[in-house]
Amino acid sequence: MATDETQLAVITTKLDRVNQDVREIKDMVQQNYVTQDQFRPIRVFVYGLIAISLTSIGVAIINLIIKQ
Repeated sequence: MATDETQLAVITTKLDRVNQDVREIKDMVQQNYVTQDQFRPIRVFVYGLIAISLTSIGVAIINLIIKQ
């Protein structure tokens, strides 16, 4: 059987690996993802385009109905 010291060394090594993985994940998140504040102008622009498109389609359908 493994001694307590050996088990402690194994646990410590595994914990160090986990800490390193967490640091890598944090770095990746900070570098590769967009925050809500950075995304807000894009969201407003896209929603505006969708609203304009749907409004123009609605107006075109109403125009077709009125002409007939």
